[in-house]
Amino acid sequence: DSSSVIENSDYTSTIPSVTGAIGTLAYSLEGEDAGLFTVDGTTGVISMIARDFETAEDTGADNDYNVTLKATDADNNVVTKAVVVTVTDYTEISTLTITGLADSDIAENSAYTGAIPSVTGAIGAISYSIEGTDAGLFVVDATTGVITMIARDFETAADADSDNVYDVTLKATDADGNEATEAVAVTVTDVAETSTITIEGLSDGTIVENTAYTGATPTITGAIGAITYTLEGADAALFTVDGSGVISMTGQDFEAPADAGADNVYDVILRATDTNTNTATEAVAVTVTDVAETSTITIAGLSNSSIDENTAYTGATPTITGAIGAITYTLEGADAA
Repeated sequence: DSSSVIENSDYTSTIPSVTGAIGTLAYSLEGEDAGLFTVDGTTGVISMIARDFETAEDTGADNDYNVTLKATDADNNVVTKAVVVTVTDYTEISTLTITGLADSDIAENSAYTGAIPSVTGAIGAISYSIEGTDAGLFVVDATTGVITMIARDFETAADADSDNVYDVTLKATDADGNEATEAVAVTVTDVAETSTITIEGLSDGTIVENTAYTGATPTITGAIGAITYTLEGADAALFTVDGSGVISMTGQDFEAPADAGADNVYDVILRATDTNTNTATEAVAVTVTDVAETSTITIAGLSNSSIDENTAYTGATPTITGAIGAITYTLEGADAA
């Protein structure tokens, strides 16, 4: 015979009917799950206390409880009857609570493994999942609820806010669909990392006078995180540098060199510094070359003069406009000699 009873309810069978017995009957139980039942030795009524569907106790752990009723008469004639009592599920409402988790700090480049959560109020088996802003960056063991995350780089934050705080929510769901959640924040902290930085892609340059100079964009290898560029060197004040490391200088006059050596070779050093203060430098020399420039020169301040005989002559100092660079004076004309 087969019967069913919903979980958490006691089972009581009907009174069995036995024919052909001689004298008084005595009832007993046998079978794989007999120890989970009781029987009234006189009436043959089988009983079982309430069972939990989510925690099956039968031998097959399938919620089918198997027992055999044995009836023995006064002359030891025996008859048996197998009985299967199936415990069925029903949806139970329960309040789940997750404890044992906490926010954590972890140094960059180190993997994260969370604690094993403790869940109270669950009905049956618990399955775990994760949700939240950064859930895609974590994994969870669906059976134990342990959350893990691979090592992360502080200088290249991968979380949604790019602030190195990785947010995830653990969800616990029991066999009857009751749920609880617990939010966890894992903060990745910075570690001072030593690295050798190299600057490439720059070279000395030559430009004609009065032409602005713009250098190449440098290539940096070995840097950790963001790079900051600064200038130093003898002529650094005559250059500027932008956030990408490109060096610039306004047009310079060959005839009036402004460099420290006054030789029209402008020396500057580019320094690259990463987030962890690792640094590298690269020197650049920019040579300004001459251009033959056409200009109209005007001499003013001179005039014809008369002097007494036997008296030396000294003219006025001329005023020159329009000259490019240094001025050289010579004489010509009929009496120049």
